[in-house]
Amino acid sequence: FAPFPWQMGSLGFQIGKIDTLFWYYVFYRMVIAIRLQWRKHFGLLLVFAVFILPMVIVYATTIYNIGLVVRQRLSIVIIASLLATLSWPKEPLPVAKKAPEPPPEPELPSTFPPDPTPEAAE
Repeated sequence: FAPFPWQMGSLGFQIGKIDTLFWYYVFYRMVIAIRLQWRKHFGLLLVFAVFILPMVIVYATTIYNIGLVVRQRLSIVIIASLLATLSWPKEPLPVAKKAPEPPPEPELPSTFPPDPTPEAAE
């Protein structure tokens, strides 16, 4: 989960914290997705776990340079983001109803004489 917000470092290190904030959000949504899908789609969770768990173990035990941490965890974040999307609601959000159309304006009586029709002119 590094770099942590309280750590100091270079400008690049500080920019890496933006990626970390995104990773925190993805991790939070991923935990929600796992809780929601545990009983319904356990096989789907296993597919994600087969990729994510070994990658996290390799990542955690072999990478110690903070610059590499930010770059190399991208593959884990992308797959975890796919898992996190399972925590979003399945129903579409309600669409705002259109405002009712105003009633038509009444026609005002004309003050001009009616146009002559061709039949009346003959």
